[in-house]
Amino acid sequence: MSDRGTGTTTRQMTEAPVGAVFVWCNSRTAYPQELAKKLGRDDLVVRPMSWLEPRNVMGRDFPGVIVDHAAHLDSEGYAALHYLRTRGVLVAG
Repeated sequence: MSDRGTGTTTRQMTEAPVGAVFVWCNSRTAYPQELAKKLGRDDLVVRPMSWLEPRNVMGRDFPGVIVDHAAHLDSEGYAALHYLRTRGVLVAG
């Protein structure tokens, strides 16, 4: 793991519900996976930004979906988060 600073992403991961999905800001998920492991959050499911689409969340239960603070959502991402929120899923980011 590189010598990146700790801050907002660390806080997001630390405060995430057990078993939450953590959506990283791009497709390279090695860093957030290592960070989650370093923080003792092996329960987090790290997904790339491209995962955040309605077809991946509809009909599924999640304890929470946390979107990395540096993520830039497209219309599919906003639609997926809207779907989750209307079903009472904790959405943060």
